[in-house]
Amino acid sequence: MLDEDLICVIDLGTTEIRAIIGTYNSRLNEFEIIAYSSVRSEGIKNGEIINVEALSNCIRDCISKIEDSLDITVYSSHVVVNAKNVKYVRSSSQILFYDKEGKIVEKEITEKDVMTLMDKVKEEHFESGYVLSDVFISKYEISEGGKSDEGEEVDGNMIDSPVGMSSNGLKVDFILSFMKEREYKKIIKSMEFANIEIKGIILQPVAVSTFLLSKDDREIGTLLLNMGDSSTDFVFWQGGKMKCISNLAVGGRHFTDDILIACRLSSREEAENIKVNYVHFNFDNYNSDTFTISEEEEEEKRFVKTIVVDKAVKFRADDIFDAIENKFPCPGLKKNMNLIVLSGEASKMKDFKEFISEKFGVAVKRNLHTLKGVKLLVEGGGDVIDSKFISALGGLKYVSNRKWGEMSMRKSRRLLPLENFFKKIIFWR
Repeated sequence: MLDEDLICVIDLGTTEIRAIIGTYNSRLNEFEIIAYSSVRSEGIKNGEIINVEALSNCIRDCISKIEDSLDITVYSSHVVVNAKNVKYVRSSSQILFYDKEGKIVEKEITEKDVMTLMDKVKEEHFESGYVLSDVFISKYEISEGGKSDEGEEVDGNMIDSPVGMSSNGLKVDFILSFMKEREYKKIIKSMEFANIEIKGIILQPVAVSTFLLSKDDREIGTLLLNMGDSSTDFVFWQGGKMKCISNLAVGGRHFTDDILIACRLSSREEAENIKVNYVHFNFDNYNSDTFTISEEEEEEKRFVKTIVVDKAVKFRADDIFDAIENKFPCPGLKKNMNLIVLSGEASKMKDFKEFISEKFGVAVKRNLHTLKGVKLLVEGGGDVIDSKFISALGGLKYVSNRKWGEMSMRKSRRLLPLENFFKKIIFWR
C-alpha cells in the first residue's frame, strides 16, 4: 500500500498511458518522483474511449510496472483525461441570509453556508446526460460593508476566505466542467476492471496549465494555448485564478491531414516534418520559397512551394484565431491578456508564435516542455523522465495543492480556497 503522502496519477492519453507516483512541494516548487511508467495506449481514439477492455488492460500493465518496481500494490489513483467530451459553464450564484421573520440579516458566515451555496450551484446547473467533474472558483464576494472575523470592513471585492466573516450574503463566480455521462462511465469501468479506484478526475488542460504556467504567469493574465493531436485547449489565468477554459476540436492531426492532401503525400511522417519546418503562417505575404519531397515510392524528388502548405493550413489557423477572438467565453479577455503561452503541437510549428503574436498584439512564448524542478528518486538513479509526462506531473501538482489546502484548513479551522468545500459535488474522496 502507498504512503498516504504519496500521490498516484494516471494519464489516459491517446498514444500512451502514463503513470507516476510521488509528491510535490509547493514551497520549493519541486517534484519528487519515486516511480513512473508508460505503455502504448489501446482503446482510445481521438480522445474518446472506444474499447473499455483494451484500455483497462493497458492501465493494468502500466500500473503493474510500478508495483513490481516498488514491491507495492496500488489500490487507487487520480486520473488525467482528455477534455474533448467536456463542456464548461461560466456563471455566478448568490445566497442571502434571513432571520426567522424573513428579514435579511447580517451574520457570521459558516462552512454550512458555503455548502448551502454550493448545493444551489449544483441545482441551478444540473443537466441530464452530463456529470459534474470539477468546479473552479474565479472569485467570491461578501456584501459591501461586510466585516472580516477581525471586525474590519471589506469592500465586497475578492475575498480570500468567507468563513468567519460577517455579511448579509455570499456570492461566488465559478466555472463548472461537465463530462458526458457515457464517457465518464467508460472511465470508471476502465479503472474498475484494472482493480483501481478513482480518487479524482482531472482535466488535461487544467493539469497542463498547472504544470507549465509559473506563479507570475497565472497572475498577470496569461492564455495557455495547448494543442493536442485532435483538439486545442484554451485556459486563461489572471490574479492566480483560472478565469476561463474552453476547447476546440482542431488539433495537430488536422494540420497534418491538410498538408498530406495538399502535397499529395502517402507518408504522415513527411507531412509532420513539413508542418514543423516549412509552414510560415504568413498569410498576408505568401513567399515563393520551395522545398523538396522525397518519398520511398517516388523515383524522383518533387519540389513544392511553401505557398501550397501555407494555404493548406490557413483554414485551421483561422479556426484557432476565431475561437480565441469570438468564441472564447471570457469577457474582457483582450483587455486583460498580457501573455500567450503555446504548448503541445502549437509550440512546435515554425512561425506559429509570430502569427499569434501579430494577431493579438501581445507577447507570445513557446513552452518547450522543460522539466525543471522534477527530482527523480527512482532506484538506481540516472533516469530522465520524458516531457510526455507533463500532464501526469501537472495532475500530481494539482492534487497536491488541493490536499495542502485541506491540511491548512484543518489546522486553522479557516477555509483557504473555496474549492476545499466542493468535495461533496466532485469526485474527491
